[in-house]
Parts: sequence; structure tokens; C-alpha cells
Amino acid sequence: MSYRLEISPLQQKAGRFIGLVRDAFLIAILDERKSGKRITQQSIAKKLDVDRAAVNRWLSGDANLTLRTIAHLAYAIDRDIVFELRNRNPKEGSNVVTLPTVEKSGKVHPRKTRIEARPLDSLAGVL
Repeated sequence: MSYRLEISPLQQKAGRFIGLVRDAFLIAILDERKSGKRITQQSIAKKLDVDRAAVNRWLSGDANLTLRTIAHLAYAIDRDIVFELRNRNPKEGSNVVTLPTVEKSGKVHPRKTRIEARPLDSLAGVL
């Protein structure tokens, strides 16, 4: 017997957005570690005055991220939030760009996404 799981376009869009937000945090944390900063779930929890387990749930996907939680996490890792709503139908001349995605295991792999063409230096805050 087989089952067919159907995910609505609304659920797909929500899931992708949530995944992108979590990926952005994990990538930012990895970047901080590469630059020599000692950033851990415990250090984030201490800065936010919450349990380390709460930070773990937020970053692992076991708890819903509210906008406030996203803002608090960004503050804890000293990052700015960039948010953009794009036109649903890509304009002519749009390009496909490969952005990194982080799995729960911490492994980084490429993910292709369509974005509007713009100067390369303006892509630094996209995610």
C-alpha cells in the first residue's frame, strides 16, 4: 500500500521560507566561528537570558520561530536582518544563483534559486 502526501503551494512556500530563515542563522553562526569567534548555543542563550535547550529547538526546527525570536537571535549573533518581498513572476533577464543551504547535520550544500539580476556586491545580504 502506498500513500500520497500532498503539500499545498501555501504550505510549500511557508516551509521554504522557514527553512531559509534557519539556514541563514546557521550560515551566520558558521561564518562567525570561521572568523574565530566562540559562538555556541550556550553563548546565544546567555546573551538572550534563555535556556540553551530553547536555542537548540529554534535552530534545529523543533520550535516555531516568531518574528520576535528571529530578531532576538539576530541580536545575539550581532547580525542585521534583511527582508524582501519579491515579485512572484520573475522579470525577464532574471538569473539563477546558487546559495548555500545548511542541513541539520551542519553540512553545507548548494541550492539553486532565482533572483533578480543586480550588481554582485549587493548580494551580500540576500538570504
